[in-house]
Amino acid sequence: MAVLTSLPNAASVSATLAGKPNIVLFLQDDQDFLEGRASLRPLPKALSLIGDRGAFAENWFVHTPVCCPSRAELLTGRYFHNLRMPSGGGGGCMHVQTGVAGREDKANAHSFAKHLVREAGYTAGWFGKHLNACPHEPPPGYDCPTCRWFANGGAEDTEPGGYLGCSFSDFAGGVPSNGTYSRNGTYRSWRPGAPTAGGLRLPQHGGYVTSIIANLSLEWLQTVGGSRAPRDADGALLTPFVLTVAPKAPHYPATPAPWYEEGTWVDEERVRAPRTASFGVAPSRLADHHGMIAGQGPLLPHEALLSVDDAIAAVAASLESLRLWRWTYFFVTSDHGYNLGQHNLPSCKLSVYDHSIRVPMLLRGPGVSPQSFAEVGSNVDLAPTFLSLAGLDPPSAPGPPMDGVSLLPWLLAAAAPADLPAATRQHTSRGGSPDAAFPRAFREPSSRKQLAREAVEFFSLGNLTVCGGGTPNGSAAGAPPAAAAPHAIRGSTCQGDRDDTQGYCHMPCPHTRTGAMPLNATCDLRACTNATCCGASGTEFSSLEGMRCGAGHPPGSLPFNTSLDPGHRCDCTETNTYRALRFVDPGGHGDLLYAEFTRLSDYNFTAADIFVEIFNLATDPGQLHNLAPRTSAADLAFYRETAQRQFRCSGQECVDLGRAATRPTMKW
Repeated sequence: MAVLTSLPNAASVSATLAGKPNIVLFLQDDQDFLEGRASLRPLPKALSLIGDRGAFAENWFVHTPVCCPSRAELLTGRYFHNLRMPSGGGGGCMHVQTGVAGREDKANAHSFAKHLVREAGYTAGWFGKHLNACPHEPPPGYDCPTCRWFANGGAEDTEPGGYLGCSFSDFAGGVPSNGTYSRNGTYRSWRPGAPTAGGLRLPQHGGYVTSIIANLSLEWLQTVGGSRAPRDADGALLTPFVLTVAPKAPHYPATPAPWYEEGTWVDEERVRAPRTASFGVAPSRLADHHGMIAGQGPLLPHEALLSVDDAIAAVAASLESLRLWRWTYFFVTSDHGYNLGQHNLPSCKLSVYDHSIRVPMLLRGPGVSPQSFAEVGSNVDLAPTFLSLAGLDPPSAPGPPMDGVSLLPWLLAAAAPADLPAATRQHTSRGGSPDAAFPRAFREPSSRKQLAREAVEFFSLGNLTVCGGGTPNGSAAGAPPAAAAPHAIRGSTCQGDRDDTQGYCHMPCPHTRTGAMPLNATCDLRACTNATCCGASGTEFSSLEGMRCGAGHPPGSLPFNTSLDPGHRCDCTETNTYRALRFVDPGGHGDLLYAEFTRLSDYNFTAADIFVEIFNLATDPGQLHNLAPRTSAADLAFYRETAQRQFRCSGQECVDLGRAATRPTMKW
């Protein structure tokens, strides 16, 4: 095979693509899809460059709506019940088995990167948030000679909330990095050795987390895909790459970059949480929901996403300049959604409803025609999809079987074989010649994904109440947090947390609009003394909206008095362990959610008092009217049996269950 060491002339590329495709994944944190395409307004460049030139998913979900499990499921293509600790009592990373106590690291031992690097000859780079229990040294797949591991677990080590001055594990080629900002494999943008000017310490890339990971990922992309990277005669890289860029945004407190703190369209239009049907409803309208929701009392992160949009545009532009788009698949999604006052839930996730489990998905690449697709998919399907793109057969991959399924059979159903990289074309045409078998076989319904549902499951993480300005144990507003009983409300903080009485409300580091900070300033300020700490002086904070620090409301402008708000629960060990089936099946179950709730101690769902919710989203998009009391005993038994089978499945059995066409009568 002829090898090039410079970029090819576009006119010299053959009609049929050679090589293996590159894969780019942008993985946001907490970005919901509650309002459909309108939810992506803070990402106009991503919509233009990826969504409008590729595929836009209408029904994309996550399997578990919280960080560590959802990310482990994406990495491995496996469901939560196949990744969790042996018992439901806790441990691991939010119940996921991650190598604790000498156990197998189920989240990292068989990731898509390991398969691609060791079985398909890829190089891999991870930049940004990984698992919350992020390994310091690169896990399998990120330790190859050209690999880069630049990761953390969410960066709570610095203020405000990990967006400025955070640290990363930094390994290149499996070796700890050392340089201006990295020492022995640990990166800090504000290291004492960093450049200074005019009495200011100059952090790398403004010290802002999204800018740091975006710029370093671009540098790595130039290394593995630039003019010195070997290519074949058509211009395909001989060593393709899989690049993951994982911003913290828009995770709470959704701190914007210093240069986006004010003067953006978000400020001009006074953007607020969307007032959907279930936002801030009267408690009586939630009385037929499970205990955590039924007990709620009455009652935005857009600017942080502006930097994510810049990063997506920059990577897309780099692919263009390197002439790599013809061999690259680009995915944009989130690890889960978010509550912004729906069902009176505070700023958090963890719930079974669409605002927590429905997320955006944009993708672009060879053979992907511009389309909005209604097929059901989830982040569990990404790992097998990546393997398929590389020419690997997911069911035959070494290690535990994947529960997700490749998207290729329907995503590329309309593609001409010549539009696809050779490895992808080889995979999609197994069993026959590409020209003869691929177009027809891929259009056969039996070979296409077309799942009727997605499974959702969650084990409670504990009793967690997010406060809106109340006071603990009756203490006065502004007093230091009291020594309260475990899981008590942490009043006088913006967001209470089981392990941190200061919550997530941290005072920001002093900095300029460029991110530079005074030489005598520290970036580890954790004082939080009153209910207005997440707003400017004289403003209030609403736990229902999840407002970022510095974006408070004028006093009296909120729908309730936050200084008296006792807080709202977002997790509960007695009622918020659940398993659910989310149907999007126009010819069968319809647009429907079936969910079972129990206590954490009953994690195998054997108790006699399991609570059931059923919502018909076609007529009730706010998921306010529980139809379970009006559902026949036969139909309830059908769903219960289906759920039991779904949450014991593994590998191909999970796929077959998802395609099941049997349905009850569902007459209400």
